[in-house]
This record gives sequence, structure tokens and C-alpha cells, in this order.
Amino acid sequence: IYASGTFGWSAIELGVFGIIVTITGAIGALVGGWLDDKVGAKRVVQASLILFILASIGILSIDVNHVGYFWTVAPPVEGDGLFVSTGEKAYLALGALIGASAGPLWSSSRTLLCRVAPRERITQFFGLFALTGKATSFVGPLSVGALTAISASQRIGISVAKDDSRLDHLLREVKERESLGYAYDGADASFELLARRALGTV
Repeated sequence: IYASGTFGWSAIELGVFGIIVTITGAIGALVGGWLDDKVGAKRVVQASLILFILASIGILSIDVNHVGYFWTVAPPVEGDGLFVSTGEKAYLALGALIGASAGPLWSSSRTLLCRVAPRERITQFFGLFALTGKATSFVGPLSVGALTAISASQRIGISVAKDDSRLDHLLREVKERESLGYAYDGADASFELLARRALGTV
């Protein structure tokens, strides 16, 4: 949503971005698996988390005229092609880094749990691991929504008025789809397209 609002990306750019992030995530998971065997899951998780945080901070430093908060760049020009401007290239590169770090973070956290959990209670530990993820899954969206409302900044989150009926429609549709088995965790591009369609921007 932020990329769409900042750079005016269409469904094509968003789709390509989603594919690139997915591919780098798969590559990151493969490399992370190899490193997991070589240096251990704990170090892979720590390094991936640091990379993920730095790339996330970096991606928030990009807007249409700036990279890194202070470096002024030329804005994208309509009709120039895919990802031509410096800001778009930086956004794409940092998005790929987020994907590459999320892959091993996701997989190595599970192998780490295998190594630290008592063998006779492994199913209980994995059940608790899954439960904590689901139980706290509302924290991210709630935080983004609160910060967006306070700052009125799309850089912090999605800028939609609280009383916008389209938002209610979007939330109802997400709940209905999740009740049917759809999952949007780790599927940002899919959720983004759904949100854009519900908000009338596709």
C-alpha cells in the first residue's frame, strides 16, 4: 500500500514486486538452511533479524523525492517504465532484502525450536509456538492502524478514514476468506491487491 501510494504503482508493478520478494525469500531460506547446518540456527535467526530490521528501517526512509531520509532523488515520471527512478530501485532492493531475511527467519526459528525443546515435549512446544504467533497476530495491524491514525502518515501505515465504509467491507471480506481457509500471513502482495480492489484503487 505504501509503495502504491508513494510511487503510484499499478497492479503490474505490485505483482512484479511481490514475485521478486517471494523469489528472494525462497533463496534466503535455502541459504539460511545451509548456514543453519554450518553455524547453527540461533546465529542465523539473529543475523536474519538484524538484516530484517535494518532493511525495514531503510524502506521507511524512502519517499518519492528522498532515499535515506536526506538524499534527494528525482521522482518517477509516468510512462518511463518499471522501477526506473532511484527511489523505486532502492525500494525494490530493500524489499528484496526483507524477503531474503524473512525466509531464513521463518524457517530457522523452527529448527531452533527443535534443538532447544525437550524431545519428549516437542509437540507441546510447537503447539505453543503456533499459538503465540496466532494470538499476537493482531498486534502488528493494530499498531500500524494506531500510528496511522495518530500521525496521518502513509509511511507509518495505510491511510484510510476510520468511518470509511470500504474499510468495513475489506475487514468483512478478509474475515470471510480466513474462515474459508485463506491465510494472508506472509502474503503481502495478495492482501495488497485485495485491499486495493476493496478500496477502489484497482
